[in-house]
Amino acid sequence: MNQVKQGELGSAAILFERYQVSIYNFFFRLSGDLEESKDLTQSTFHRILKYRKSFKERHTFRSWIFKLARNQFYDSYRKSKNRKSYFQDSEEDFNELPDREDYSKQRDHRELEDALRQLPDDYRELIILSKYQGLKYEEIAKVVGSSKGAIKMKTHRAMLKLREVFYEERTVS
Repeated sequence: MNQVKQGELGSAAILFERYQVSIYNFFFRLSGDLEESKDLTQSTFHRILKYRKSFKERHTFRSWIFKLARNQFYDSYRKSKNRKSYFQDSEEDFNELPDREDYSKQRDHRELEDALRQLPDDYRELIILSKYQGLKYEEIAKVVGSSKGAIKMKTHRAMLKLREVFYEERTVS
């Protein structure tokens, strides 16, 4: 990123190769929309170039790019004229989930995704960043503008709520 910051824009291709799947999956898990996730991913990489001078070495690149991605998502949501819910139930989209995670059963995977979509937006975002994207609490705190302690507590609460919703769904099914 330091090379990109200094004007060597060709180095952005390396960043794109390393982070495009993670950023795309972040958007897809937030929105459930394949095309919107592709567009948002591309826009995020445009933002990297546009805001490259704002990158500070004291931040990890990973936390910085997810902060850009998060801002891109919420900017897009606010600009949406029809204010559609980004968290729509689209079983067919989730069956095409472009993720390498190894779920033993497709049904368990679908039920987990359904439970995740039922969480409040802030809980869903924390679980996606911590469990699916593998960000550490310190990184998430930088992304969402909070303290590490608050993120630990809120992530713990989010996981408890996810378990509750997941098992509630299983007993209803």
